[in-house]
Amino acid sequence: SLEGNTFFYPNPLACDAVHEFNQGALTRKPWFACSCCPSNIVRFLPSLPGYIYAVKDNELYVNLYISNDAEVSLAGRTVHLSQETNYPWSGDVKIKIDSMGKKPFSFALKLRIPGWSQGRPVPGDLYQYLHPDSEPVIVQVNGETVPVETAHGFLTISRKWKEGDEVTISLPMKVHKVVSHPKVVENKNYLAVERGPIVYCVEGVDNGGSVTNFILPEKAGFSWKWEGDLLGGINTLAAEVPFYIIGENKETITTHVKAMRAIPYYAWSHRGIGEMAVWLPERVNKIRIRP
Repeated sequence: SLEGNTFFYPNPLACDAVHEFNQGALTRKPWFACSCCPSNIVRFLPSLPGYIYAVKDNELYVNLYISNDAEVSLAGRTVHLSQETNYPWSGDVKIKIDSMGKKPFSFALKLRIPGWSQGRPVPGDLYQYLHPDSEPVIVQVNGETVPVETAHGFLTISRKWKEGDEVTISLPMKVHKVVSHPKVVENKNYLAVERGPIVYCVEGVDNGGSVTNFILPEKAGFSWKWEGDLLGGINTLAAEVPFYIIGENKETITTHVKAMRAIPYYAWSHRGIGEMAVWLPERVNKIRIRP
């Protein structure tokens, strides 16, 4: 949870607000018989610096984009770095090389270029963007554009770095619709939504209590909005999409257009128990009507 004191054991991609899924609960719990989650958080947070940066020989890896100040030992020298970013809500990152002294220092700066920014949500073919076209990633050193050519997910910039050098990265933040591999039968003809690295869901509290009757057409357009007072500060997504109603005979379906609001999936279930869905049907005739 955002407060850090309750946990999910599983992470379901849908909730009907009826069937319990979290070891006898419909929301997060403070403890489990096998409580690996709380102890893993305790281990994870102190190790975070080692996930952000890594060093190998004369190479300095920037794996994660998080505002921070860091001091890194590299080939017998000390490199001071600072990052400024509002990632993952914004794709703009600024990295400054500070306090290196008067003598320039040659090393390879290796910048992680996420697959999602290049039209690939994950390695392999389990998930794909419905329309993988994307704006280009732009990287500059002291205002000069660097060709973005990656190997194993990293862009390498090898040069003699000096005090005050500045690297800027601009990652495109297009809203993408995601499809599963055809062999994932339960997700066939269903779509999910992602912006940048964040997977979104629709939650009942934002949508009049019900989300299971939304339809997400392939051509639905989304707008996004920063809401600093909501759930610790998040970007929400909004779209006008069809909403269907099943007749009493369970054969008649009527639809009307309704505003749909989506929040980051990680932030769901903080405002009471209710419906939630990550995957939504893309058209009426593909809805699975259950008794």
